[in-house]
Amino acid sequence: MGLSVSLVDERGRRLDAAHDPRNHLHGLLEDSQRDCPMLRHIDWFGLTMFNRPQMEDFIPEWDRLSARAVDPEARALVAKVTKMAREVERGVHRYLKFDGD
Repeated sequence: MGLSVSLVDERGRRLDAAHDPRNHLHGLLEDSQRDCPMLRHIDWFGLTMFNRPQMEDFIPEWDRLSARAVDPEARALVAKVTKMAREVERGVHRYLKFDGD
């Protein structure tokens, strides 16, 4: 099972989500480990949360990762995460949560 990515509020309520049952993100993120300081902290087996101030660094790294997605399903998945990251960037008490298996 791949990562699940959620947009959550300050109480942990899920506002939106993207799931990766085919594990597309693993390959994309693995290639980003050296040149993406934010993305390399995503825990494959645990929980990783990003907040609004972190979006300044996260979004450009995620955009570089997105450009490498070639499979239509992978492109849709990274686009959904981009949408949620932009929501975190625009609002307060919003977090991007990566949940490993």
